[in-house]
Amino acid sequence: CAETMAAHVVHLGIDVEHPPWDVLAGAREAGALVSVETFKPTSAPLTSQALAKLSSAVDVLSPNLVEARAMMGDDETVDAKSAAVRLRDEHGFENALVRAGELGAVYAHRGGVCVAPAVGNVDVVDETGCGNACCGAFVSAMHDRQSPADCLAWGMTAASFMLEHVGVPEATLPKTVELEARARYHVVRERTLDKVM
Repeated sequence: CAETMAAHVVHLGIDVEHPPWDVLAGAREAGALVSVETFKPTSAPLTSQALAKLSSAVDVLSPNLVEARAMMGDDETVDAKSAAVRLRDEHGFENALVRAGELGAVYAHRGGVCVAPAVGNVDVVDETGCGNACCGAFVSAMHDRQSPADCLAWGMTAASFMLEHVGVPEATLPKTVELEARARYHVVRERTLDKVM
């Protein structure tokens, strides 16, 4: 649609076994930063060709750990860091963000690997939407040209707010919410490791 093609950033939840190639190509052709989040594990590992085609169509791939393992045919011994690095090094994804719930997230990018913890001391209500929130904040920070570690810390901060609500959080006190977000961000950012790999 016209709104998608006019956007600077396009983030989609996709079934990686049946990607919307026309939408991805249109967004890329329009110059948008294209981010995709997988929304279910694959029924079988994807072929190298399928992963290569997807990596050439997107700027950011963000599966959760279970989804990353399934698409590459890995077992439960593969951790988020290994999965993110494999997506980058073996399958060509320039930006691979693997989310691992309470274990945090790992971002493998061209210049290295960032590892961030989950935000602690939150009241867990519902995990639905945490991946979307993480990815949205992450790609927004990426579009603003923030550092890889900052992008990841903002993603984890946004996910922490979703975790405390059913549905979309209502910001009835915007200044209070903004101050809390910045406080959470700084705690996560201090504990985010950024290494060249």
